[in-house]
Amino acid sequence: MFARTRRACPTANVSPTSRFVRTCHLASIAVADAADVVLQSTDVSGIDIRVQRGGTFSLSGTVRDASGAPAKEGMVTAVRMDQSISANGPTRDGRFELKGLTAGRYVVHAIVGHLAMMDDGRRDKRNIELGETAVEIDSNEVANVMVATAKAATVSGRVFFEGGPPRSPAQLHMVGQLVRRNEWWAGEPPMSAVDDRLTFHFAGVYPQPSTLVFQGLPEGWVVKSIRLGDRDVTNMATDYTAGGPGSVQIVLTNHVAHPIVRVVRDPNVADSCRPILMSADPRLRNLVAADTPGRDGLFKLGPTLPGEYLLVALTTEDLGILYRDLERLDDLAPLAQRVTLVEGKDQTFDVKVVTLPPRR
Repeated sequence: MFARTRRACPTANVSPTSRFVRTCHLASIAVADAADVVLQSTDVSGIDIRVQRGGTFSLSGTVRDASGAPAKEGMVTAVRMDQSISANGPTRDGRFELKGLTAGRYVVHAIVGHLAMMDDGRRDKRNIELGETAVEIDSNEVANVMVATAKAATVSGRVFFEGGPPRSPAQLHMVGQLVRRNEWWAGEPPMSAVDDRLTFHFAGVYPQPSTLVFQGLPEGWVVKSIRLGDRDVTNMATDYTAGGPGSVQIVLTNHVAHPIVRVVRDPNVADSCRPILMSADPRLRNLVAADTPGRDGLFKLGPTLPGEYLLVALTTEDLGILYRDLERLDDLAPLAQRVTLVEGKDQTFDVKVVTLPPRR
C-alpha cells in the first residue's frame, strides 16, 4: 500500500522586507515541484524541510466606488492565485497599501460598505459594492493599482428544451448558480430556482466574470448552449450583468454521449486519482472531473455533449491545485489524449495518470 503526500508546507512570521514562505519537502516553494514522501509498511523518518525565506513587497493603489469617487470605508484584500499568501487592509481617502506580499500572481478584491447580519444568519449585501483586478508582483513594489467597485444587479433569463421539456415544467426542480473562483471572500454565489415558466432571476450579481451552472437537470439532459443576448458564452466566464434583463437563454438537449473511463494507475502513484475531460477547443476550455468510480473500477462521466475532447487523469491533490488555478488547463492540455465522443454510444477509454506540470 502506498500513500503519497506533498503537504509538509509550513509558514512563519513576516518581517518588513522578507518572510518565511510556505515550503514543501525538500526545499520547494511550489507544490508542483515538491519531493514525494512515500509511506509503505513502516514509519518514515528524516523528512527534513529547509524552510525558505522570500523577499516581500508592497502593493498600493486606489479604490473608486460606483460613482467614481474615492471609496470610503473600503477594505482591500490581495490573495495569491495558489492561496498560499494573502494580505488585507482598509482604504483611507480611497487609497490602500498592503505589505508582506511575495512575488506571484494575485487577485486584488475591494469591498465598499458594511455586511450586516440578517436574522436568519445570512449577510445582507444590498448596499455592498465589489470590485477586483489581477496583479503580477515580480521583484519590485507595485503601485498605482486601481480597483473600481460596482453595485449589484439582477440577471434573468429562460430555459429552453430542445424538442420540448421531458415533463411538465411544474415537475422540474432545476436550480441555477453563478459561480466565481475565489467566491469565498464575497459570500454565497447567487442562486435561483427555475420556475414553472422556465424562467430564473439571479439577485445580487456583480459585474465580474462568472460561470453559469445548473443542478437538478432531468436525467439524460445537459446544457447545450448559453447565450447572453446575441453572444454564445457556453463554458465561458462571463459578466452576465452586461446583457440586460431577460437576456440569458439556456438550451438543454438529450442528444448526448456516455463516456466511461478506466484509469491505468502507476503502482508508484496513490490510488486516489480522477479522470478529467475538457474541450479540445482552447476557447471553451473547461473541465469535468469524475467522482468516485463504480464497483467495477470504472468512472462514468455521465451524459456529455458529443464532440472533440481532451482526456487525462490526475491525482486528487493535483486536481485540487488545478481547481484553484484553472488557467493551468492550457499547461495540462499537451499531456492529454484527444478523444471523439459520439452521440448515443457508450465509449470506454483507458487513460494514464500524469503529473500536473509547473505553471508556465
